[in-house]
Amino acid sequence: MWVAGQYFIACARIAAHELEKQAKAHLASSFQSQLEEKDEMLGVLQTQVSILRQATATTPVSVALPTSEEVRSGVNKAARRDDTGATQ
Repeated sequence: MWVAGQYFIACARIAAHELEKQAKAHLASSFQSQLEEKDEMLGVLQTQVSILRQATATTPVSVALPTSEEVRSGVNKAARRDDTGATQ
């Protein structure tokens, strides 16, 4: 009886150890996937920044600032413009 109990405990420890190894491998795989995803996103953002820098270097950027009367009254024509620049 004592031997059977020890055998059961040994089997349970081995099973627990295997589950722990599987869990660690799964976590490592998950973290690696997340790192690759973050690296890909960084590459996309760097490309976007590069494109925007090139575009702003060749095309002047104009910003419509509100007049002092608009600031006092709380009206901002620039905020009411659509993408074409037309005032709504």
